[in-house]
Amino acid sequence: MGKRIVVKIGSNVISGKQGKIDRRLLRALIGELAARKKRGYEIMIITSGAVSSGREVLKFSDKDKVLERQVFASLGQARLVEFYSSLFQKQGIKVAQLLLTREDFLEQRHFTNFQQAAKKLLSLGVIPIINENDAIAVADKAFLNNDQLAALSAVAVSADRLIILSNIDGLYTADPTKDKSAELIGEVTDAGKDLEKYCFKKKSTFGLGGMLEKVRAAGLAANNGIKVVIVNGLAKNPIANALEGKVRGTVFVPKAKKIRDRQKWLLVGASSRGKIMIDRGAAEALRHGKSLLAVGIEEVYGDFDKRDIVEVVDGQGETIATGISVYDCRELAQAIAYKKSGKNSLIKKKFSREVIHVDNLTVI
Repeated sequence: MGKRIVVKIGSNVISGKQGKIDRRLLRALIGELAARKKRGYEIMIITSGAVSSGREVLKFSDKDKVLERQVFASLGQARLVEFYSSLFQKQGIKVAQLLLTREDFLEQRHFTNFQQAAKKLLSLGVIPIINENDAIAVADKAFLNNDQLAALSAVAVSADRLIILSNIDGLYTADPTKDKSAELIGEVTDAGKDLEKYCFKKKSTFGLGGMLEKVRAAGLAANNGIKVVIVNGLAKNPIANALEGKVRGTVFVPKAKKIRDRQKWLLVGASSRGKIMIDRGAAEALRHGKSLLAVGIEEVYGDFDKRDIVEVVDGQGETIATGISVYDCRELAQAIAYKKSGKNSLIKKKFSREVIHVDNLTVI
């Protein structure tokens, strides 16, 4: 069993019911992680709680809620990391802080720097403590939530496991707080869109994510060779039990897949502002190692430029690949207009280059 694990500690786990850092619970989690570290595990932590920590020390409100969040995160991040550091230090374990924004994954150089730094810290026996840099994150280029950040980070460092600690046991067939017949889904072998029907629309009290976001993050990691467990972080010994398969939770079975570092960047750097929808023939071609041609495009969404990373989706909206487009969205809209008019010869003439070359494409 691989021993590089990423643990995501959610807002409703670390902040408790009162919206303050639950020190007793965090001590217990750190105790579990320290024990695993001493047994040879490499550990990376994705932590929420900076905003909650900031609220503990400053009574402040502002009409601009983004600014309010930035202020609380700025105050709280230092307190949060100090708490982690002091507790791990008692166990003889060093920690490091890495604050990221979504843009750090969009730029290949930034992504590579993060990847190299994180891997070196792990190899030196240091535990990276990662959070989004909420104080400077730009709204339209922010992570959707820390579930997404955890999955992308796990892919970047080639983690063996991702453990997502939530305030619920895992993925249920319905909202267990409202439906007594709801059943826990113990194992997921295909993390596709069919699962989303089970994701009741309810976000955490103090965080930005809900079960839908957790399932999507888990699917991204599992589809790239990482075993994922969503488990109740408020239960006893959740980390040890998740690793040993002794806990109630939802396990996402990983697909056997090895991807190169450049492919990882293409995968995690995909911008939600740009999508290309393709037809069935083009989808099959991509899955068989071919490039994407303009004739296979059905629609484009968002505003993207040449050399931007875009998502490639099928007719059902399922993401099947990410890659670098050599055309911008306006040029591709023209190609679609030709296609709808039956002018395929014009597409081949004016769009002779591959929209996404196979060397710049990662199939999910």
